[in-house]
Amino acid sequence: MYKKIGYIGLSVLLAITAINILFFQDVQTLDNPIIKLEFTETQAGIDTLFLIEGSNKYNKKLINAVNNGVFYDYPYAVLYALFLIFLFMKLAKVEQKKYYYIGAILAACAFVFDCLENLQIHEILAKVTQGNYNDALLKMKIFTWIKWLSLALIFFIFSLRLNKKPMLTRLFIAVLNLPFALGFTALISGRTSLAEIFAYTIMLNFTLLIIWSLIYSEKNKALI
Repeated sequence: MYKKIGYIGLSVLLAITAINILFFQDVQTLDNPIIKLEFTETQAGIDTLFLIEGSNKYNKKLINAVNNGVFYDYPYAVLYALFLIFLFMKLAKVEQKKYYYIGAILAACAFVFDCLENLQIHEILAKVTQGNYNDALLKMKIFTWIKWLSLALIFFIFSLRLNKKPMLTRLFIAVLNLPFALGFTALISGRTSLAEIFAYTIMLNFTLLIIWSLIYSEKNKALI
């Protein structure tokens, strides 16, 4: 029923896999500096990311790698937005519930603010050695949180369809709602480490939603 849309989801997974292979070859680290950068709120934090340890010189190789990684994000954003928009439009049509349209709108919102966030990151990276990027840093913070919280709300909306399913499936609800809880906690507390975990739970939920779209059918709809 949703398998064709699931194939778009598979392209999302393939795209992020390819991006990670290209990106991590450049940065040569297991940490994701783009995720860290997105949730960094101060110039001191930016300096911590890009200054060579024990030196006052900036790691230009890392700066260029992150900038390239952000360029890779544009086609990825298109793919994940299309997957979510098509999926929630289909859910609204099949299940005759208009609130799924909110999920489609939020997906478009996440895409727009992802692109706006990327533009601010480009500006920050262009000015990182000069230090005059406070305006871009503030805008990045706003755009970043709108993007990630929009995605968290999307998974929360999807979780509403599972409330009358078997107990094992209800565990899926807890996983889907985890980003929503983590996101607001991280936003209020200002804890960067928690915000990074929040982002990774979003990625986990993308994978679960893609798997769901591929395996859902009339035969198993009572379960999932």
